[in-house]
This record gives sequence, C-alpha cells and structure tokens, in this order.
Amino acid sequence: MLLRLKNRILPLALYEMVLGLRGGAGLTAIVICCGAGLLVGAANGITPSEVSYKVGRLSAIMLGFLALPLVAGAARRDALTLASDPIQSRPQQAHELLLARWFGNYAFLLALLLAMAICAFGAQAILAGPVSDGAGPRISVRAFTDAMLAGAMPLMFLCALAYCAGELLQNVLSAAIIGLYWILVLLGRDYLSRIFDFSLSQNAGAYILLSAGVVLAAMAVARYRQGLAGAKKLNVPILSAACLVAGLITASHFVHTRHDPPLKAHPLAITVASQSIRTNRLPGFWLQDQYDRRIGLHDYERKLLVVGFWSPAVPESVELLATLERTNEKYSERGVQVVGVCLADDWRIGGRFARQRGYSFPVVTDTGTHWAEDIQTASPLAEAYEVSSLPVAFIADGERNVAGRIEGTPQGQWPAIDIKLTEMLSNQ
Repeated sequence: MLLRLKNRILPLALYEMVLGLRGGAGLTAIVICCGAGLLVGAANGITPSEVSYKVGRLSAIMLGFLALPLVAGAARRDALTLASDPIQSRPQQAHELLLARWFGNYAFLLALLLAMAICAFGAQAILAGPVSDGAGPRISVRAFTDAMLAGAMPLMFLCALAYCAGELLQNVLSAAIIGLYWILVLLGRDYLSRIFDFSLSQNAGAYILLSAGVVLAAMAVARYRQGLAGAKKLNVPILSAACLVAGLITASHFVHTRHDPPLKAHPLAITVASQSIRTNRLPGFWLQDQYDRRIGLHDYERKLLVVGFWSPAVPESVELLATLERTNEKYSERGVQVVGVCLADDWRIGGRFARQRGYSFPVVTDTGTHWAEDIQTASPLAEAYEVSSLPVAFIADGERNVAGRIEGTPQGQWPAIDIKLTEMLSNQ
C-alpha cells in the first residue's frame, strides 16, 4: 500500500497541484490570497496571535468560497479530459486516480493558504510596528503553525465536497450548492447549532470522518463506473459507509454532550447562566485553560481575583490580555490571581492566544459561547456576569466579593486595576 502511494498516487497528486497553480485561475487565486494576507498583516500594531486568528478565519470564508469553483472546475476538467482512464504505461484503477486528484487539489488549496499566511506574517513582522508590552513576541512560529492548522481543516471538508460533487454530478454548479450551505451557516449563526459550522476546531473529528466518507463514496462510484464494483481487493463502499456513520455519530455525540443551542442546552451551562453578579459575588465556573487543566475560582481561595473578559471577534478587547499579563507579573507573588475569559464559539482560540504569547496565568474559554449579536445572550458566563460590552475586568477579594468592575479601553484599565489592587493589598 505504501509503495503504491509513493509510486502511483503521490506523483499524480503533485502533478494535479502544479497544474492548478500554473493555470490562470490558480495564479489569480494566489494573487488574491497574497493581497489579503498583506492587508491583514500590515495593520498597525497587530500581533502574531491576531494575524493567526484572522488568517484562520479568512481561510474558512474567503479562501473557502474561492476554492469551491476552482476545485469543482478541476473535477469537471478531469472528467472532460477523460482523466478517469488509465494515463500511465501501467494500468491505474479509477478510484486511485480520483484519490490522487483529490489529494492534488487539497494540496493546491494548502499552497494558497501557505501563500496567504506567509504574506500576512511577513507584513506583520515588517510593517506592523512594535507590539505592546505583554502582547507576546514580535515573531511567533507557533502562531504561524496554528494559522495553518486552523485553515487546513475547513479546506479539507470544502475540497472533499466540491471535488467529489463535481466528479459525481459532472458540473460546476454543484459548487454553488455547497457555497449556499456555507452562506446559510454564516448568516444563520444566531439560530443554528455550532455543529453545522465545519470551521470550528471542536468539530474537527466529525468533519474529518465525513470528509473521508465523501471521498471514499466518490471512489466507490469511480470503481463501479470502471467495472470494479465486484472486486474484493478493497471494499470501498463499506469503508465509506463506516466513515460517514462514524462522522454522524460523532456529531450527534457532540450535540448531546455539549451546550450547543438551539439543538441542545446543557444543564451545567444553564446553571452557570442562572448565577448573578448582582449578589456582589463573582459567579463561579469550571473551564479548561490553555494547558487543558480544569480551572475554577474555587481553586483560588483567599486570593484577590482579577477576572477579565475578551473576545477575538472584538479586536480592541484583545489588548486586555496585555493588561492582564502586566497585572500578573506585578502582583502574582503578592497573592493576586489573574484569570482571562475568552468568549468565542471556537473552543481553541483562547488557548492559542495564551500559548502563542507565553502567558503563565490561566486563559479559559466559555465553551457555552454561541455566536450572537448580543454578548450577554451569547455566553452563559457573560450572562451571569452581565457583560454587555468588551473588554471588562472584575476585581474581587479573597471571599470572591466584588470590589470593582472596570470597563473602557484596555489602556485605561491598567491604571484603574493597578490602583485598586494597591489599595486592597494595603488594607489587608
């Protein structure tokens, strides 16, 4: 199997990738991706972690829509040129040809993503200017790697759908159907469960299985068309069915074990939301930080607390992280515990920012966050804390009694936090 992959599938996949990059449409796509990357990275003061987040989003949205007609067109081109027939001196089965061509088109999309990321991070390193204190390193390889990984998963699913639909239906209009689905997901984020969004990292397992199932289903049809349906060497239909069923079961499991409205409301999320900051006590939570440790405010008894809320979807609130880092550096040895709370529908975003910037204080993500225009209704924890705008920070004493709520710009929050903590520590 490995020898066949090396000698027969990979060379054809490489040829398909180069064919896409050398074509007029491919060159145009490269120019568009490079231009988008330059616009992202050239923003004044932007940090590598912010570039990583924006490149990941662009790969799912802009590059995703760009990929649909390109990949569907490639499938139609292969059908018109009779690419399903053996094209080498050694006979090649149709399903192997399809797999190779799909790999080649996926590699083509990854090359576009790579061009966008290189331009974005290059522009950030050269043009963005110095980052503020506490915002992490000026250049981050980890941020670049995270951007590539975040973009690779949705592109895999889009490539599987676009190429296989184009191969089976043999028309480019199939890409429009897939694009319509993605548009409906983006426009209906207020009303749809997060399981339908294949760009979210917590859904990766389900959509990788579904992508494999779709590709294997197309391979099974290719075998049937070539008259190999009865061959016992490789039972592609059973493999396809297994992947599709496993993907659907995984997606169903995600819905039933998570807070994923409107399909499923988790009791724990409802309990968190039922708390109220109006009791003058910080509502509790139990969430994973950037190192996958479960963090709760009960872990920090007798410590002064600074709990800050931010979201990557609100760029100005990201600067609060630098303020929390300065607070942690100055006061952590004096009995002050800093906790950052990320409000994002992607569970991995908060941890990525924290790891990329090298923060030692815990940064957790409210996993109950659902996209909504109103922040307070989007997150159970934001509802409990009555967070209506970002960024916002709360200060509490050792008994979790609220001592201050600090809003406004991150630049103005640092002096207010500094003064309040100094006052509280002097009164102990």
